[in-house]
Amino acid sequence: MVPFDIKINEDITLSESKSQLNKLLIESVEYRKVSDVEVGLFISGGLDSSLLGKLMKNSDNVKLTGFNVDYDDHFEGYKGELQEAKFASKYIGINLVEEKINYNDFKKIFDNYSFYEDDLIGDEVGIPLFFLGKASRQNNIKVVQVGEGADELFYGYDHWHRLLKLNKFLQPILKSSKEFSKFTNHRLNLVSNILFNRTFFSGGAIGFNLSEINFLLNKGLTDEYKLINYVDEKWNEYFSQPNSSLYKWMTLIDLKIRIPELLLMRMDKLVMQSGVEARVPFLDHKLVEFILSLPQNQLINSSEQKFLLKEVASNYLPKEITHRKKQGFRAPIGEWIKKDSKCFYNYIFEFNDDTKLFNDKSLKKILEGFDYQKKWYLLNLSRWHLSRI
Repeated sequence: MVPFDIKINEDITLSESKSQLNKLLIESVEYRKVSDVEVGLFISGGLDSSLLGKLMKNSDNVKLTGFNVDYDDHFEGYKGELQEAKFASKYIGINLVEEKINYNDFKKIFDNYSFYEDDLIGDEVGIPLFFLGKASRQNNIKVVQVGEGADELFYGYDHWHRLLKLNKFLQPILKSSKEFSKFTNHRLNLVSNILFNRTFFSGGAIGFNLSEINFLLNKGLTDEYKLINYVDEKWNEYFSQPNSSLYKWMTLIDLKIRIPELLLMRMDKLVMQSGVEARVPFLDHKLVEFILSLPQNQLINSSEQKFLLKEVASNYLPKEITHRKKQGFRAPIGEWIKKDSKCFYNYIFEFNDDTKLFNDKSLKKILEGFDYQKKWYLLNLSRWHLSRI
């Protein structure tokens, strides 16, 4: 079944939805426990991974090993998740293996990171995933379950909810003849796209918007950029249907693009470097099709994220886990770059000397700025290119 063709079931009750979701989750987890070897778990201590752990550990007799990664360098905006993972593991009865990585570990993987990715993914989360895979293999665990896909299915992102609220107050006023917004500022870019009826939710993995890329490239954007702007065609196709809705579009387009091209790629490729298979119970096709058929008021609640999943999880887990504040899985890439910025920037300069892709003024502005995420994207691009020369 094609996700864009799934019809919404307006007649299903909340009680029926919770019962069916519970059944599908149990079936999906049990199916992915089938193996000739012990199956482990990547656990952050948050809702998604903890629920998987509880369903995997369906009796005291079941042995389950969980893995968590933390950093020696703690940084602003991310305090790590080790304590939460310890709490959840103790509650569920999981044997937790704690992995800590530091700048030297990053340096060791850095030269080969783009080779491990085998693609221009650019997401630094693959770094801790690499070490989680390594820790799993060292503990003789060759198969793990992971929580990828839960945020996309159950609306676990702050920016999704903010955009839905914004869209209630801002509506298109006319159709723009321009292909993309001229604003480099992300907020102005977003507002412009809404007002002028352009695609304003392309998925959750955009580092540079089109206007930023246009300024950064020596020759600016050419018509070839449309080859990678597949999302625009799907946007127009989807919203030409009578029952289209922004809330459903968010999940659909991430299922089409972000999950297979980013989340699963980084998981598969970086964990498989250690010969470890990662399985994704939340992306079972029957579970996905069921969630896509549910009405908005059962999936989106104004007071809390992941409303429906929390309703089911509350039968298995305490509020300390189900209502724990989400912080996401990150790596201190900015802190690491700062430790030897001259060395890292030289890779970018070497790349640009070879390709003449970026204009010097725009590149200098980025490297002298404070957005280390963008610097990492450029650095990753540079290493990816230079590894293939």
